[in-house]
Amino acid sequence: MDWIINSNWLWETIGTNNFCSFKVKKENFKFCNNKFNLTGFCSKQSCPLSNDFYSTVIRRKDRLFLFIKNNHEFKFPSKIWKKYELSRNYIKALSQIDLKLSFWPKFFLFKSKQKLTRFYQIIMKEKITKIVKIEKQIKNNNNILQFQKTKLEKEYFLQKSVEHELLKRLHTGMYGTLYHKVPILKWKNMLQQNICNYKNSVEIEKSVLNEKIYAT
Repeated sequence: MDWIINSNWLWETIGTNNFCSFKVKKENFKFCNNKFNLTGFCSKQSCPLSNDFYSTVIRRKDRLFLFIKNNHEFKFPSKIWKKYELSRNYIKALSQIDLKLSFWPKFFLFKSKQKLTRFYQIIMKEKITKIVKIEKQIKNNNNILQFQKTKLEKEYFLQKSVEHELLKRLHTGMYGTLYHKVPILKWKNMLQQNICNYKNSVEIEKSVLNEKIYAT
C-alpha cells in the first residue's frame, strides 16, 4: 500500500493550487504540458504523475503508440511505462485499444480512443495538404512552361514573318546583287535546327521537374 499512499501524497503536493512545472494557468482553467497527459487538463483524474495506473496515446512522426503505466514497478523507472505500437489502420487501432484497456475504467478507454481519432485526423489532413501542395507545384511548373512555349511561338512567328518578307524582297530583285541566296538558305536551315533543339530541351526540363516533385 506504500505506492497508493505515495500517489495520494504526490497529488496533494502538486495538485489544486500548488506548484507543478507542467501546470499552465490561463484565465479560469488549468492545463498540463506533460506529454503523457491524456486530456491536456490539470486534474487528479488526468494527471499522469499522481495516478498509479494510466494510459495515453502518443504520436512519434507518423506512428502512434499506446503507453500504459503500471506503478507497481515504481522501483524501476524504466519499466513503469509500457509501449505498444498501434496499427496504421484506424479500425484495427481501435480494436487494439479495446483489447489492452478492456478491464480499465471507461474514462481511460474513451479518452484514449478520442485522442487516437484526433491524431488520425491530423495525419490525414497533413497528407491531403502535402498532395495539394504537390499538385500546386506541378500546376505552377506547367504554367511556367506554357508561358515559355507561348513566348517562343510568338518569337518564332515574328521571325517567320520577317524572314518571309525579306525572302520575298530578295526574289523580286529589290536588293539586286547586294545579297546572295545560298548563305541565306543556310541561315534558314540553321535557325530551324536551333528551334527544334530548344523544343527538345524544354520537354526534357519538364519531365525532370515532374520527377523531382514526385520524388519529394
